[in-house]
Amino acid sequence: LLEWQPGDGWAPLCEALGVAVPDDPFPHVNSTAEFRAMAGLDT
Repeated sequence: LLEWQPGDGWAPLCEALGVAVPDDPFPHVNSTAEFRAMAGLDT
């Protein structure tokens, strides 16, 4: 059982899956500002 949250990054997830940790940073797709803009909340 893996208790994982996106803020934990690659390491615990990759370890649980038995794969190497990527060199790329963990993706954080939408910042708060980007989300607000997409949702039309920026006025």
